[in-house]
Amino acid sequence: MKNLILLLLILFAQKSNSQVNWSSEISVANSVDGNLHPRIVTDALGNPLIIWGKSLANECKFSRWNGASFSSPITINPSSIPVFTASWAGPDIASKGDTIYIVIKATPEDVNPIYILSSFDGG
Repeated sequence: MKNLILLLLILFAQKSNSQVNWSSEISVANSVDGNLHPRIVTDALGNPLIIWGKSLANECKFSRWNGASFSSPITINPSSIPVFTASWAGPDIASKGDTIYIVIKATPEDVNPIYILSSFDGG
C-alpha cells in the first residue's frame, strides 16, 4: 500500500511540473463585430470554428479557420430572430466531425423560444 501511495505521489508531482505551451494569439474579429460569450469547437479536420454574440445588434457571429487566418465574421441568425447575448450568457455551439449545432435564444429571453441551427458540412 505504501508503494502505491508513493507511486501516486510521484506521478502527481511529475504531472504538476508539466508545462503548457501556448501559441501566439490570433485575431478572430474586430471589436465592431462584437465580442460577447465566445465559444469554440473544431470541425472534422481540427479547424477551429468560433461563435460569439454582438449585443446591440442581437446577432450571433461565426468565423472559421481557413488554414492561414479566420474568415470574415458572418451573422448566423436570421434578422427575424434577435439573439440574446451577454458577457455571461449567449449562443452555444457543439460539433462532432463536420456536424455542427448552434443554439440561440431569442430576445426577450424570458418569453421567446430557443432555436437550433445546424450544418452537416463543417459550417
